[in-house]
Amino acid sequence: MSEVDQYKNKKVIWYIHPYSGGPGIGPSFRPYDFCKEFAKRDVYPIIISPDFHHLMYNQESRLKSQTIKGVNYHFIKSKKYTGNGLKRLMHMISFSLSLIFSDSLKQQPPPSTIIISSPHLFSFLGAYVLSKRYKAKLILEVRDLWPLSLTDIVGVSKLHPIVILFKAIEKFAYEKSDYIVTLLKNSKDYFSDFNNIILDKVHYIPNGSPLYSNLDSHPNFITDFIAQLKDKGKFIVGYTGAHGTPNALMQLLEAFVLIKKNREVYDNIHLVFIGDGNEKESLKKFAKTNQLDCITFFEPVDKKNIRSIIDLFDLCYISLSKSNIFKYGVSPNKMFEYMMASKPILSSIPFDYIIREACCGIVAECQNPIDLSDKLREIMSLDKKDLENFGNNGHRYLINNHNIQELSKEYSRLFE
Repeated sequence: MSEVDQYKNKKVIWYIHPYSGGPGIGPSFRPYDFCKEFAKRDVYPIIISPDFHHLMYNQESRLKSQTIKGVNYHFIKSKKYTGNGLKRLMHMISFSLSLIFSDSLKQQPPPSTIIISSPHLFSFLGAYVLSKRYKAKLILEVRDLWPLSLTDIVGVSKLHPIVILFKAIEKFAYEKSDYIVTLLKNSKDYFSDFNNIILDKVHYIPNGSPLYSNLDSHPNFITDFIAQLKDKGKFIVGYTGAHGTPNALMQLLEAFVLIKKNREVYDNIHLVFIGDGNEKESLKKFAKTNQLDCITFFEPVDKKNIRSIIDLFDLCYISLSKSNIFKYGVSPNKMFEYMMASKPILSSIPFDYIIREACCGIVAECQNPIDLSDKLREIMSLDKKDLENFGNNGHRYLINNHNIQELSKEYSRLFE
């Protein structure tokens, strides 16, 4: 079948994502999971992304345009960068320009709808030009509120030139989009500060999980390590994901310093960190300085191996820094991975409504190591049946509220 035949009589959707993931690519699976479902509804989706970004699994290679399990990827040539400095900023700007001028992109089937996903908003400018070129609908997908994330979480001044620039792009993006898809449940309160016209465009379509397994999970050296600990009767607390400033993981280590005073509890618990980020070395140094020998750090692993690891956790942990921005809602992928695995969750996310609403775990006060250590001891004192109930509650909540198959149906209505 020719490529033309594949998309003939179908709606062509360009899903532009600056840090797209998928099997063998990277951990940001949202575009892959949704496009896999879109393809079942007379839609021909194409994920468009740079051929290099900091969330790629293999930082040494360039991503090649390809089709993965029926999902089309088109990667645009980009420059490599490290850290959060000028080179990353230039990468953001150059990707937006590449969307406009890329010859290879011009060879792709023309879109009837373009989805442009944040966090950064430079890409919107390129997507806007493309929407005019192809007379396509334009959907802005808001995963993070920029520049509010920069000022509230990172601490950048509201008067910083980059913040002022992002604020201007943000207003332009909200006004020019046909629809705004937000992952944040309460963010309509944020959009209402602009105008009612913008508010009418907003649709809440959060992250979630497919109910089928599209990953070939299998045992690995991490599962072997955890299995040995469990054979010794250890209670395994696990965290998977970024080790960055917004994740506020130091509070958990500080809680373990307090737990260490109770040897009966401390000797029966082990904490496993999987991932990377700018705070990882500080976390490792703190653990070593405080002789927290019940903590093990592992490098990031391909998402296909995550489920087999999570299955061995007795408790899954998630946290975010203390910031008012989270009152607009959160939609972290790792939370839904934990729920999919039917695991109890300990959260120290500010304004966390999901864990309480789902009744799938316990919420500790954000960045309060004393309360966090108390909550850990409380969970360890629960019967195994109580922990199983938490896990089952989370799984049911996921099916009812964060089922990718159902969420994709709602998303698809915006293409009509």
